[in-house]
This record gives sequence, structure tokens and C-alpha cells, in this order.
Amino acid sequence: MLSRICIAIVGTALWFLMFLPAVLGAEMYDYGKVWGLWSDNARNAYIWGFKDGVVEAYSKASEHWTEPGALLKKPEPEKIRVVRESVFLIFPVEKIRDVMTQLYADAANCYIPFDGMVLLARGKLKGEDIDKALVQARKTALDMHILAEKTSRKE
Repeated sequence: MLSRICIAIVGTALWFLMFLPAVLGAEMYDYGKVWGLWSDNARNAYIWGFKDGVVEAYSKASEHWTEPGALLKKPEPEKIRVVRESVFLIFPVEKIRDVMTQLYADAANCYIPFDGMVLLARGKLKGEDIDKALVQARKTALDMHILAEKTSRKE
């Protein structure tokens, strides 16, 4: 229990540090650099938090798009299978972490936010060709940076 509390505290601190550069400067945030500075335990904590958030969001949202008990039905209803397979990571934290580390080793991927990289890692582990998704994620990161710069200039 204490270790989970410590992980939560460290994870929260890392989350706040993630946004500090956006507040202090206009440079693009280098997620790859931050990922490289974190220990495996810190990386695991991020992915555990991501997984916990997915489970919580899925559970709460399912109350509004399914009838009571539908998540436990066998055989699993098709719409539940499709949503579940699109949101759950389904791989051990360590495997996701290692693939994210490999992907961030390519400097072209360093500006892709952690949440997007988690899903790209899952796709790679599922055997999907993620090349087009990587290109799109890089473009989205740049677009979001440009939008943030424009918005901050208006304020």
C-alpha cells in the first residue's frame, strides 16, 4: 500500500514537471528526453497510471452506453469487444515501457506526448504497422505546439 502511495506521489510530481516547460518557455516539449531521464520505476508508474485511468474511464463511461451487467455477459457483445480492444493496453507494463523506450530512441519521435506513445507502443506489440501513425503523431505534436504558441500570444 505504501509503495502505491509513493508511486502516486512521484507520478503526480512528474506530471507537474511535464508541464513546467510549457509555462516557462516556447520550446517544444521533449517527451523523449524526459522519458530517457526517468528510471524504469518512474516509467512503469506512468503506464500504471495510464492503465488505471483507462479502466476507470471505461467503467464510468460504460454506465451510459451499456445496460447493467453487459460488461460481464458471455459471449461478449460485439460493441463491448470493439471498445475494449480499442482502449485497453492488454500487454504487461514492462513490455509497453520497453517499446516506448525504443520508439523514443528515435529523435524524430521525441515530441510525441506520452499518452500517444503508449498507444503506439501497444499497436506495435499487437503487430500493427505503426509507421503512418508515427508520422501523424509527429505532425499532431507540431500542430499542437503551433496552436499553443498562437494561443499564448493572444493572452
